[in-house]
Amino acid sequence: MDRKRRYERAIEWAGVTTEPTIVDWDGEELSVVWEEESLALSLSGDGTLLQYEDDRPSEGEEVSDDELRLRAERWIVRHAGPIFDQFPAVRMTSHGHRVTYSYEMERSSLAVPHTGCRVTLDRSGRVVHYVYRGVRDVPERIVRLEEDVARRALLRDVVVERTVRDGRWVDHVRFPTYRADCETLTVVEQPYREEEDVRYVAVDWPKTPPRPLETFIDSLQQMTCLRTVPHEQTTVSVYGFPRPPQHAPHTWETYFRDRSEQTVKVARDASGRVQGLFSFVELPPTDKRWSRSARRQTALAFLETVLPPSSRESLCERVVPSRFEDEAFRLEVVDETNGVIDSVTVQVSDVTNRVVSYQGFQWEEATRHRLRTARLPSIESTQHALQEQLKATLAWEWDGESYELVYRAVGQTGRPLIGRDVETGEWLDS
Repeated sequence: MDRKRRYERAIEWAGVTTEPTIVDWDGEELSVVWEEESLALSLSGDGTLLQYEDDRPSEGEEVSDDELRLRAERWIVRHAGPIFDQFPAVRMTSHGHRVTYSYEMERSSLAVPHTGCRVTLDRSGRVVHYVYRGVRDVPERIVRLEEDVARRALLRDVVVERTVRDGRWVDHVRFPTYRADCETLTVVEQPYREEEDVRYVAVDWPKTPPRPLETFIDSLQQMTCLRTVPHEQTTVSVYGFPRPPQHAPHTWETYFRDRSEQTVKVARDASGRVQGLFSFVELPPTDKRWSRSARRQTALAFLETVLPPSSRESLCERVVPSRFEDEAFRLEVVDETNGVIDSVTVQVSDVTNRVVSYQGFQWEEATRHRLRTARLPSIESTQHALQEQLKATLAWEWDGESYELVYRAVGQTGRPLIGRDVETGEWLDS
């Protein structure tokens, strides 16, 4: 299908009449974005719809699950054709106000990931996300390991770490993945482990006189606020130098250059306190480098500016063997028994000794206090409960190039385990 016809098809499927913000050709793949309408889609060289995103607010009354599936399948037939015989493994997952239907290939009676298509609808029946992956070559495999052998190995090699998730203490579980077509256990992937050589030290705050935020960030004093954008629980202000407006449509390259080049983005909460920032200002070429000690003083002085005293009091400095000279400074709220509650991170340029990025606390102070004072069972209670919860199941694993038949850890629901709510004992799955 030629480019003109593909572009016309994209406009037709989007169903909007305004001019696109972005029209980008990556080889033969076409991406079209309407920023004001919160709508984006991409087509392959033969005109197949590869991806569709609709972030407009939900409207209308909820429809039944049967109606949702009917609308999902109508969408697939319209945009990909009657492909259900190719992708017989059907799975439905519900998450908040949305429902996702996945249609995948099957091999050895197992669903094959990264094949077929996936469509997500809101409860009113409107399609908000779609992705098409098509057909892949999947080899035949003979199972050689027994499930019980794999299960015992999973229980032996599991990594359990206490973390904070969604504002609550969770014992996060991570498992290895074992190949199922071997005579003996062969690990495909080991579970990630947090760095063990970590220590925490009290923060020696420099107690410097208060400084305006602008003095910590390159060029911010000379910039003006170009636009302000609501984002989740914050408002993001974009600072930069006024320039002539660029005419749409952009390519992805010109869009990001126009939006971000030589800008500073600052996120503030409802009270006006800085929650995050990132500088896209290009640094001047120089051979001079600021020491880590000098940059640490800048990072701490910056935190004295953006954090209230009550928040600073609970912070410890995280110290690990530095792998990179320009590594960010990270301070954490730590419970000695249970682990890290929250953190702030500051990156300071070794060229200018100015702040280039900052990520503030994730939780409110009241939540941090509740987490710090919670009375919790030991992590061994989760390790014991895991004996009753864990099953080993066969699954196809895609490594980006080929498939392997593996044993994976799942819970009693048949879904991969994420962890266990420490206070309620509830198991969390993906």
